[in-house]
Amino acid sequence: MRSPGPRGLGRRGAAAWRRRASAEPVALIHQDWVGERIGRLTGALTKFRNAPGALTACLLGAIVVQAVLVAFYAAIVHSMSIPASAWHLAVIVPISFVVQMARCR
Repeated sequence: MRSPGPRGLGRRGAAAWRRRASAEPVALIHQDWVGERIGRLTGALTKFRNAPGALTACLLGAIVVQAVLVAFYAAIVHSMSIPASAWHLAVIVPISFVVQMARCR
């Protein structure tokens, strides 16, 4: 059964219809998984909306952690006399962690 289009639903109704329509193919395959993930995401976004300072603190904490890791690898590169600048490491190190996390899945 096809759902009606967004015509006549207003802005909020059209946005909700688009979200539902975009999740339908995945929901057909993994119904429980999709519902659980959407619920968790909605809950997290609600918590951050109620405490915007927490989101800022998380962002700043993540930046500090990345800076510490880049400094650590910069010290290793310097000790091994490898010609690489800190700016290059600031790009390479976070990307390498993303690649490592993707391989673990």
